[in-house]
Amino acid sequence: MESTSFVEQVSGILDLAHTLRQVVSYHARHCVGLTIDQVLVLRHLEQAGGGDTVSGLANGRLRANHTMTAMVRTLEKRGIVMRSRGPRGDQREVWVSLTSTGQEKVESFRGCVAEMVASFPTPPEVIMESLKRITEDLSGLLSLQPNRPET
Repeated sequence: MESTSFVEQVSGILDLAHTLRQVVSYHARHCVGLTIDQVLVLRHLEQAGGGDTVSGLANGRLRANHTMTAMVRTLEKRGIVMRSRGPRGDQREVWVSLTSTGQEKVESFRGCVAEMVASFPTPPEVIMESLKRITEDLSGLLSLQPNRPET
């Protein structure tokens, strides 16, 4: 295998992923007034049953703790999440949970994504199946596991 061919293929995938991220980011900003990273944090909280620690969010989103702390602070100022001390008695642990406004943002974004996907020329179910297959195939073929950034 030619290394330049491999690099060109990886570059093409990264370019497509970047373009897809830009499209989804545009919809996130215009639909709910949040960045895509903020929306993904809210979705993580929702999937975690409404709450998680700052460390859990950082690990789940592959971000450094200080980066996640800053994002949570911004979301808290907007009334989208709230922070509290950990339920397990550890006063150092900061728990983050969705507010009703945060839950509304997640639900609104879901509707926007459905509209966005429906606007593509390819049927939504074909798009979703293709994205799932590509992600699973690449992860399995390359045995890639994302690395958590240093904190």
